[in-house]
Amino acid sequence: MLISSGFTISFNHSKDYQRVNLVIYGAALLMLWCSGLACYFQVLLTTILIPVLIYNHNRNPQPFMKLCYASNGWILYDLSGQNTLYKTAQIRFDGGFFVLLVLQQDNYKQMLVIFRDQMSTQQYRMLRLMEKIEKKIEDVKI
Repeated sequence: MLISSGFTISFNHSKDYQRVNLVIYGAALLMLWCSGLACYFQVLLTTILIPVLIYNHNRNPQPFMKLCYASNGWILYDLSGQNTLYKTAQIRFDGGFFVLLVLQQDNYKQMLVIFRDQMSTQQYRMLRLMEKIEKKIEDVKI
């Protein structure tokens, strides 16, 4: 795949996101029930936490449809179909099962958490390569 060809990452539902959500809310419930709070507070907080867990479990991790690379930069499409153009993309953190990607315009930054099951290994490698190429181009301009 060439850099100039339309590189796209579609943000589908992530099983990794659902697992992380389940672990976090499960740990919160465990700490709640192991705490010294009165029983009625524990029941009250549990009845609040469980619907929030169910709501977040079926959500998409971010409110975006896809991320595309075009010759003039990165285009991020939101769920309503509107798009925003960014000049650069930089991987700030690679946590193994997720990547923290920062898209940047002149005075605006957008941070995305992309779980690894939302992109293929080839897409991940291409993203890393394109980040390095953009960095080299910026170094040459300076």
